[in-house]
Amino acid sequence: MSAEPLLQVKDLHVAYQPVRGQIFPAVNGVDFRITPGEAVGMLGESGSGKSSIAAAILGTLPKGGVINSGSIQFNGRELTSLSERQLQHLRGSEIAMIFPEPGLALNPVLRVGVQISEVVRAHRDWNQQKCREAAKAMLVRVKLDDVERIFNSYPHQLSGGQKQRVLIAQALVCGPKLVLADEPTSSLDTTIQAEVLTLLRELVIEARTAFLFITHNPALLPGLAERVMVMHEGKIVESGAVKDILFRPEHAYTQQLLSALPKRCYSS
Repeated sequence: MSAEPLLQVKDLHVAYQPVRGQIFPAVNGVDFRITPGEAVGMLGESGSGKSSIAAAILGTLPKGGVINSGSIQFNGRELTSLSERQLQHLRGSEIAMIFPEPGLALNPVLRVGVQISEVVRAHRDWNQQKCREAAKAMLVRVKLDDVERIFNSYPHQLSGGQKQRVLIAQALVCGPKLVLADEPTSSLDTTIQAEVLTLLRELVIEARTAFLFITHNPALLPGLAERVMVMHEGKIVESGAVKDILFRPEHAYTQQLLSALPKRCYSS
């Protein structure tokens, strides 16, 4: 493991405050680091603060969400002090996101090839043809058949698994240093989920990109992440190697979370 982190989060506090409403803490003093090329899991139930951390890293907290204090350093830069324009340059090129609902994340009125090509065009000084070629090459890389048809299709013309692969292609097309994958298979049926997980495992190995996999499902982590952080009520309550956490959990919350699944579900 490199001594220099790619991402360093220190004492991060995130809260939500509706207009003239009560303040709701979401993240309470979180510390962690991810090194270049490392695959890390973040495990916890809905509402534990996982997605708020991802949104804070990207600078995409929804209205009412605010970073009250803390530091988020990426590749030596303090993200919390960057302007929206500076963050836009980072999003897609150096930090990318795989969203949980491809049907919502993809623009329904644009062909998927255009949507991937536009990511390239936003971050590379390339002509339209070269951007299109890069998009098609990425569709091949995520193991989509009939690339020409996929490239020219609208999202509603694709299956759920195909749309999820398109989202993965969109996230990786510019070769980011860090990919945040928020519940990347939650909307898929079991068979397609297994195929996408296999693809992600292969991409983790070959892309040499750091991944943060955010999930409520422990069964997704073996073979995908090297270590895992367990989130509960806005805090990391336990962290360590995936096998240690899954088979020898020490914190009561982790034990409770894992007790809902038989060990055979995450022993492969």
